[in-house]
Amino acid sequence: LISYPGELFMRMLKLMILPFVISCLIIGTATVNMRKNSRIAMRTIIYFITTSILNVTLGLILVLTIHPGSPQVHVNTTTTVNNGNTTLLDSFLDMGRNLVTDNIFQSAFEQTYTEYYSPEREKALINHAAEEKNFTQSSEITQARRLSFRNGTNTLGIIFFCITFGSVLGSIGPQKTIVIEFFTVIYQVLLKMLMGVIWFTPVGVGSIICGKIISVENLS
Repeated sequence: LISYPGELFMRMLKLMILPFVISCLIIGTATVNMRKNSRIAMRTIIYFITTSILNVTLGLILVLTIHPGSPQVHVNTTTTVNNGNTTLLDSFLDMGRNLVTDNIFQSAFEQTYTEYYSPEREKALINHAAEEKNFTQSSEITQARRLSFRNGTNTLGIIFFCITFGSVLGSIGPQKTIVIEFFTVIYQVLLKMLMGVIWFTPVGVGSIICGKIISVENLS
């Protein structure tokens, strides 16, 4: 209960992140020239692709060298899976799908990713539990690929949409003034709200620290 103020503090910060980023990007890209917009967009995409490649490379190196997790899981497995692992190509294709999102509102809380599943296993689960038991004893599992969604903000898709929207908005002439003023007002309101949340920082951070200390069973 002592960490409850800290929980509210973090929720308030998370609440303002997305509208704050959207308003800042649209205002920034709509008020600069097209050459600068193209540079910003290109640098953003290159930065995201570079960091993603580094993350994938680091993950592969760690998996191949130290084998994180319990090795007994692999030893005790009697079934083999054909093409059941997400490949590097799938990761790049998922990056493109998240970059060009088909629903900007869904991007606020979900990301697209490639998932491998077994149609036979799902069919066995639907039909009867006994069939699933016999199915798990088979020597080979054929898997299919499909697109699924997982929780998490699709930051790349939102940034790409905002930069594109702001760039086009900045090129339509005098009509853009009303829309830019609209997002400017939103930015100013969010900025004042953020300043109010900052005053709550000592209480929020202090309660989080106290909650973590209390949750430790043995401090010695």
